[in-house]
Amino acid sequence: MSSATLDATAFLEFFSSPPDPIDSIIVSLEGRAYPVHIAYLEEPTEDYVRKAAETVLSIHRQVRFTPLLICEIVVTLCSMAKGIFWSS
Repeated sequence: MSSATLDATAFLEFFSSPPDPIDSIIVSLEGRAYPVHIAYLEEPTEDYVRKAAETVLSIHRQVRFTPLLICEIVVTLCSMAKGIFWSS
C-alpha cells in the first residue's frame, strides 16, 4: 500500500489485529517537495467537473508539460477534457 496521506500506523494496526493478523511493517520513503500553486474559481460554477476540465486545458495551453493534480472524479474529468480538447 502506498499513499502520501494514509495514516500508516492505523492501517498497520487494523491489519495486525485478530482474528487474522498479518505480519507487517511500515516502510517510509521520503519524497521530494515541489512547489504547489492552488487556484480557486472567482465565482461558483454549476458544473464543477466541466469547469475543472476547461481550467486544466487552459493551463496546459499556457504552460506546456506542467504536472497538474485535480482531486475528485478523475475519470469523468479526463473523459470530459478529451471531448473539449478535440472539439476546440
